[in-house]
Amino acid sequence: MQKKTRRHGQRPSAFNLENLEGRALLSASLSSKAEAAHNWRTQHARPTYRAAHLNGVKPFASAGATGLTPAQMRRAYGVDSISFNGVTGNGAGQTIGIVDAYDDPTAAADLHAFDQAFGLSDPPSFAKLNQTGGTTLPGVDPAGKGNSWALEESLDIEWAHAIAPQANIILYEANSSSYNDLITAAVNTARNNPNVTAISMSFGGGEFNGENTLDSYFTTPAGHAGVTFVASTGDGGAPGGYPSYSPNVIAVGGTTLSVDASGNYLGETAWSSGGGGVSTLEAEPSYQSAFQTTGKRSIPDVAMDADPNSGVAVYDAYDNGTSTPWVQLGGTSLSAPMFAGIISIANQGRAQNGLGTLDGRSQALPAIYQASATDFHDVTSGNNGAYSATAGYDAVTGRGSPIANLLVSALAGSSGTTVTLNAPTGLAAKAVSTTQVSLTWSNNNTSGATSNVVQRSGNGGSTWTTLASVSATATAYTDSTASAGATYAYRVYASNGSVNSGNSNVATVTTIPAAPQNVTATAVSASQINLAWANVTGATGFRLDRSTDGATWGTVATLGTGVTSFASTGLTAGTTYYYRVLATNGSGTSAASATVSAKTAAAGTTAVPNAASNFSAWSTSNTTAQLVWQDNSSNETGFKVSYSLDGTHWYVLGTTAANVTSAQVSGLSYGTRYFFRVTATNSAGDSAASNSDWVQAPYY
Repeated sequence: MQKKTRRHGQRPSAFNLENLEGRALLSASLSSKAEAAHNWRTQHARPTYRAAHLNGVKPFASAGATGLTPAQMRRAYGVDSISFNGVTGNGAGQTIGIVDAYDDPTAAADLHAFDQAFGLSDPPSFAKLNQTGGTTLPGVDPAGKGNSWALEESLDIEWAHAIAPQANIILYEANSSSYNDLITAAVNTARNNPNVTAISMSFGGGEFNGENTLDSYFTTPAGHAGVTFVASTGDGGAPGGYPSYSPNVIAVGGTTLSVDASGNYLGETAWSSGGGGVSTLEAEPSYQSAFQTTGKRSIPDVAMDADPNSGVAVYDAYDNGTSTPWVQLGGTSLSAPMFAGIISIANQGRAQNGLGTLDGRSQALPAIYQASATDFHDVTSGNNGAYSATAGYDAVTGRGSPIANLLVSALAGSSGTTVTLNAPTGLAAKAVSTTQVSLTWSNNNTSGATSNVVQRSGNGGSTWTTLASVSATATAYTDSTASAGATYAYRVYASNGSVNSGNSNVATVTTIPAAPQNVTATAVSASQINLAWANVTGATGFRLDRSTDGATWGTVATLGTGVTSFASTGLTAGTTYYYRVLATNGSGTSAASATVSAKTAAAGTTAVPNAASNFSAWSTSNTTAQLVWQDNSSNETGFKVSYSLDGTHWYVLGTTAANVTSAQVSGLSYGTRYFFRVTATNSAGDSAASNSDWVQAPYY
């Protein structure tokens, strides 16, 4: 029976004790709140753009463009410096799939007007398709003009094109903003298009139960060239949103970008509304193991400009009309398609180098985390409300913003062969004491690795802590910081400082338990001594030893898990016996407890009664509690009922008659925790106390 609220309470002003029938039935009913699981099919996403200026609740529209231009953005991130053996890096030969909801009726015309304004050529190919790949398009956003999904679509296609102007673009328009339409239909159609190699998703929402079932849609279909999925992390600060939390997706966060008039990079800070944080549902992917140890997926992976105040010009005649078609936008809806453009340029380079296009989960994401820190602008100031930008990886800007000419070189394979490290295998863990665990494993790298990193989890693998970085040739490590009777999981991976292998197998072990404490021995007759002790964490059983001289010992009982008492019978009257208790589990046996002794009564002497057992207590109302126990003696004259407010200091509440096995206590105070126990008594004295139990008002 699970007890309810645990709060500090007040000492009761009065008690009433009533003897009840000697029968123990635990019938208290406890209520609890259960969070209903969300059905992902009913989940809806929202676009993740932000406007720099508002006209009421709508973005402020103008006749002319304001905000950063494509040339400034390409210069700021080094995109205009990308070249593959003299061939300009512009995404040629690649196709970007952009997924949004509802139809943008003026998308093609808007993109053309955008290109004319900034001196760009139209993409080699631009198409709009519905969520199943057909040409019968869905309706427009039912929210109406002014702040619709069409604005999101204009931002996405124009700025993916601005970064990769020679990439083909397909806009997939889902029937609605539901994940069922956006992901299981539109994303699924896009990834199965044989020409699509990068997919941009500037939408999201909070995490929800069942989101993991959608992760498989962000993988390359069998027989298809590699596909990379890119998602915005959201514009509400921490936490971020799904689908960016999927470990199969590159999560792109937001910064505030500073450039001069030519676009030269002056600096960046974390955007205060950039999505980021740690997932509550998605496990930590292996590619992040050297950068964070939460045990869960953290985002973002990278970041780019998203602050609407350092935002960009977007042409959207559908929402704003042809006379004032321009708005200045930001949000991670900007950073995501821009990074999808960078992926397309990297794939262009891979084609130049005779390599296949990047698979997001197995190639692009590991490569981002294996890339040199010098391939990124490390953003070290600003925060998103819960996390601050710091040196290295953080949950605001990830690894930082790309220095695209350097990062693309690494992604395209033009900077040399990427080192691949093999994971250690055969990891085994053995407890050698209460505080030490010995680990052994096999290495599988003859070169490339500079260390083996040992990690430990104390919660079944939910979170991991790095214990040590040992040499690349080491095949053993001793953890000397364990606790007695605790269960730990261990794993090891190889590293060279920038590249990490996958994790080894997980080895689990429970340390040897500590010696039992609070051992007592009480003579209850001329032939019986009762033993009791405290339970031991991690013990699966106990061994009880006995001696008549305190030096020569013999085992008298082997007991199971959770047993904390034993009646030693068949003893000689008037004799002193010595006892000790040892805890056991699968890893070994603890040290012996402190030795205790007791002398049996002389023959014919009235004995102290046996202690009661199986004591239990529970609330029956806001002010009353039911107590029940097992009577183990036939010579008691009654049972003393005691209470405590802290489990240490005890007060006798009253005494029942003989052979009674239950009582009711009244007068409990609201919100107070009470401990109870009973002691059998007769003219020879009191038995040892029973086990204790506690209740707390109010009763639920």
